[in-house]
Amino acid sequence: LSKEEGKNVPRKVSPTTGFGVKYPNSVTKSNGFPLDSRSFSTPLKSEARERSMESGERENSQPIEMEEEGDEDFQSPKFKNRRLSMSSPASFSRNPSPHSQQGSPPSSSLNSSPTSLNQLQRSSSNSSINSLKEESIADDAKNVKERPPVIFYCSRTHSQLAQVIKELKTTEYRPRMTLLGSREHYCIHPIVSKSHDKANDCRKTIDSNVGAGCIYSENRQQLSKSTALLPKGRLAVFDIEDFVKFGSEIKACPYFAAQSIMREGAEIVFAPYNYLMDAVIRDSSDIKLDGAVVIIDEAHNVEDVSRSSASMDTTLSDLEELERQFKILSFTSVSQHFQSTRDLMNEFVDFVRECSENVIPQEFEVHSSVKNGEDVVNFLSKSACKNWAQLQIIHSQFKEAHEMIQDEEEFKNKFTMYHLTKSLFYTFGYMFDQDRKWASDYRLVIQKVAQNTPLPQKGKNQNNRKQEDNAQKSWTFQVGLWCLNPAVAFHSISSKARNVILTSGTLSPMNSFASELGTEFPLRLEAPHVIKPEKQVWVGAFSSCQDRKLNSSYKNTEGFDYQDAIGDSVLQFSNVIPNGVLCFFPSYGLLERMVQRWKNTGLWSRLSSIKKIVCEPRNPSEGDFGTTMKQYYNTVKQTLRPVKSKTDRKGNLQSISGAILLAVCRGKVSEGIDFTDYYARGVITIGIPFPLLKDPKIVLKRKYNDSQSSKSKSMINGSDWYTLQAYRAINQAIGRCIRHRNDYGAILLLDERFQSDENIGKLSRWVRVAVNKYSSTEQAIESLEEFFKSQSTSPD
Repeated sequence: LSKEEGKNVPRKVSPTTGFGVKYPNSVTKSNGFPLDSRSFSTPLKSEARERSMESGERENSQPIEMEEEGDEDFQSPKFKNRRLSMSSPASFSRNPSPHSQQGSPPSSSLNSSPTSLNQLQRSSSNSSINSLKEESIADDAKNVKERPPVIFYCSRTHSQLAQVIKELKTTEYRPRMTLLGSREHYCIHPIVSKSHDKANDCRKTIDSNVGAGCIYSENRQQLSKSTALLPKGRLAVFDIEDFVKFGSEIKACPYFAAQSIMREGAEIVFAPYNYLMDAVIRDSSDIKLDGAVVIIDEAHNVEDVSRSSASMDTTLSDLEELERQFKILSFTSVSQHFQSTRDLMNEFVDFVRECSENVIPQEFEVHSSVKNGEDVVNFLSKSACKNWAQLQIIHSQFKEAHEMIQDEEEFKNKFTMYHLTKSLFYTFGYMFDQDRKWASDYRLVIQKVAQNTPLPQKGKNQNNRKQEDNAQKSWTFQVGLWCLNPAVAFHSISSKARNVILTSGTLSPMNSFASELGTEFPLRLEAPHVIKPEKQVWVGAFSSCQDRKLNSSYKNTEGFDYQDAIGDSVLQFSNVIPNGVLCFFPSYGLLERMVQRWKNTGLWSRLSSIKKIVCEPRNPSEGDFGTTMKQYYNTVKQTLRPVKSKTDRKGNLQSISGAILLAVCRGKVSEGIDFTDYYARGVITIGIPFPLLKDPKIVLKRKYNDSQSSKSKSMINGSDWYTLQAYRAINQAIGRCIRHRNDYGAILLLDERFQSDENIGKLSRWVRVAVNKYSSTEQAIESLEEFFKSQSTSPD
């Protein structure tokens, strides 16, 4: 058909093939581990839903009727503008309906790649297919090549991606793949790889005007085009270690090669999901999402990551340094190239400085001022920047000007605030976008905070004094442009991608994701777990230990009775649970207070006589996380051999029966770490991990949700949002216990609030169906012992 003829001819395509269909933009998947036990759903454009309802289509699968705006190629960016009329989520059934069998073969998977044009032509004699064939011939004449959409598979960390890739290796599926990562993971240059600023030193080394060049970067194509990485090659599926090892062997850079493979035809791209969420990283990595399928695993964090990606933090001193450097550039030969950027940044710094003079006390040594994002945009619009289009022009001018001075020796140390300037441009871009639609979702927060600055040491005799005794107090102004609406950043993905699939064991309740991410999710699945909870999981909720209440509300956690009750409970259960035990606290502060108390009372030594105690480090100064995990794993492994024994002070024989890892909800241990089988035969949760109530971000987010919920019934209020954060965190920690269908373990909830059915109902479905309530920990010991005895004698 000609372009004019094609405009008015609706095209019918089977829903099971997926060819030519702009499917709904998102899917969520939740509740239960592993993959086939989780839940998912997929958002349908509101326009498509309206069309579907207007057409009166039935629930059984009907062909999808597509109206096209012109005859653009199906994979072109304009593809997203096509309108879709769909009967219902049932149209995505694995089994093709009678309607779909006529025109195309059934799809083998819900989210399989769309059938290619050639396959569709071979499998049908339908008249609408013939018209497609005519279009294909025309496209062939223009050398237009069809290809399936690229799949972006994202998770929170590289360790989580490594688990997915490990599973991919066990399948017969061998797509052309790549794995994106930072220079921290991939750099193999003998000098740059040891640098503390690998990104900057890499650029200097590659720049022939500055460095000697990088042979590894120059050889990148030897790696990206290697036959070993092709679907039939020996490294068709690779993780970071595989890629770095191979790159080292042939002296080719894995960092640049990974990006080259993505641009040169990768079918599936693995990446941490901040690569997609963060616009700065996405653009610098040249990630194109138009028409792609985006899978976000461990998506329970997607709201937080989206808000963080659209936000930024700096200090007033850094902003004033930026102002100073632009002033210096104004006296150079490139002054005119930076003028518009200088005017914009100066306006913003003036506004921040003005606000900093009006901070009011909030708590001890903390003063703050909060402005709505609309106030920021209105101030900048007075002179420096009128709208989004003008902002983009200024940003482009800045990038060109900065590129121009990169190689000039004269400007080398005169402008060092490039990254701060870039972050401001991207944040302003969100606020000005879509006629300032998102501006009201932002808050400019200025906090005046007291800091202790160490004084210079004059003599060696002062080395042992505490740092706070040898410091002077100073004040710093922290500046934040905080986005309170995760839909701001998520929209840049959902508006471009063909599909977005969210998957996690802890997405429930899924309604909150629709409201928070500003995306409809008509296709959802909350599946049962692959295990049999009544046989493989022992779950107990406890209200007391030796007549002492277990309640981790703030007023109780400071008391010694509570701290001793928790310690005695952990000791009791550690005597019964074999091998590895994970014990999760709601915060590092409570963990540290407990450890100190237990050491003072002697409980620490009694517990360590039963299990090796390992603590999750709060920061690098307290130890390396990898070393901590290795210590825990090795100790648990050793206890699988003949049991070691030692004698306590009273001469009693004590046996080491494993290790206990003291960790924190929302910490590294609670997410993404695999504790298969004996590494986590028990998970103990202490309290309920509510976020800090007085955290400025939490306070503002709760107020924002209260305001929005009064305008829209779909938005959850601030209190419900706050509660959700706590239960998602505890569900994530609990999920460490069961890692495959033959796994088993015990889950112990040490807080009297879990005697309430309402609170139990907020746990993951596979957990809540197995909960048994106990008034005291002593009542459960016999039952827990019987559970582990039954597992050791089980035929499985």
